[in-house]
Amino acid sequence: MELTGTVTPYQDYDANGQANVNTNFPTRQQYRFQTTLRVGDLEQDVNAAARIDLFAEKQRSAATLLEISFNKYGFYGVSGLNIYGLLNDPNLNADLTPTTGTAGNTWTLKTADEIMSDFAKMYAKLYERSNGWIDGNTRTKLVIAPAALAELNKVNAFGASVKKMLADTYPNMEILSAPEMVTGSGNLAMILADEVNGQPTVEFGYSEKYKAHSIIRDSSSMYQKISAGTYGAIVYMPFAIVTMLGV
Repeated sequence: MELTGTVTPYQDYDANGQANVNTNFPTRQQYRFQTTLRVGDLEQDVNAAARIDLFAEKQRSAATLLEISFNKYGFYGVSGLNIYGLLNDPNLNADLTPTTGTAGNTWTLKTADEIMSDFAKMYAKLYERSNGWIDGNTRTKLVIAPAALAELNKVNAFGASVKKMLADTYPNMEILSAPEMVTGSGNLAMILADEVNGQPTVEFGYSEKYKAHSIIRDSSSMYQKISAGTYGAIVYMPFAIVTMLGV
């Protein structure tokens, strides 16, 4: 939803000026996926002797599989369907390139201060695109590859780590990691605003997070199907997301 309108000089006897909204309804398909678990009677008895509730553990395994899948679909969507992810939505802006470091452009080769230059570039672009709607008080999220977390511990000549400098410079930023930020073209770094003017930047859509179907009993075993459904990532505010490839 986009807020629009105009104002005019005040007069007692006119009703000029108008406040309005433009609404848009993105359409996404649904993708349902599933996994199954099976437990044999003897198998369960053997594990019970070791105080392992095997059926419950396999249910936990199914839940973990669904969460991993939700993460994948949330970042990359589903190929062949009108379902996009946070990294391939067609409305997203192009990736930024890292700043130039003395020894190289990736964070493993950069100093702490050079890494901070990349963050300054990303935030500058975020502020520019938002035209003032995003500023230093906006809650943001930084998403990087798991291995890149270690690079945030680098310190500069004054003993300040990248993590500390980020906390001092961008106090409303939350740091997250995701394996999907590792790509064939290098590591990605993403900064996104949680919301803009009360509207979320992105939502991960789902029809069902975890549906446990009926447990089916066989002569000496039982099995159960677990399913879920996703719409991928619904990006409402593409300008509020900035990515940098090659960090």
